[in-house]
Amino acid sequence: MMKGEKYTCVYVSGSGTNYSEGQWEIKTLTKKTLIIKKISEATVHSNYEKSDEIRCGRLKSNGNPLRDWEDETFTIYPEQNGTPYYFEPIV
Repeated sequence: MMKGEKYTCVYVSGSGTNYSEGQWEIKTLTKKTLIIKKISEATVHSNYEKSDEIRCGRLKSNGNPLRDWEDETFTIYPEQNGTPYYFEPIV
C-alpha cells in the first residue's frame, strides 16, 4: 500500500454474491492510520453509504478493522463489524 494508489472495492453478500463498491484512492497512510477515499461510484449498487471516506487504524491489536493480506490487497471492516470490503489495486 502506498499513498495515491488506486483500488477497486467489492463486498461479498451473505449469499456469496460480489458487489462493486467503485474505485478508491489511498489519501493518508501512516504507521498507525489508513484513510481511503472513494473516487468513483459503484456502477450498479453500493452497500457502503456511510461516507465517501473510510478511516481505520493499522495497528495489530484486538478489533483492528484492517487486514493487510501482504499481496497488495487488503480488507476493511468499517466500524469494526458488519460487511467486509475487499480492495484490489487497479493495474
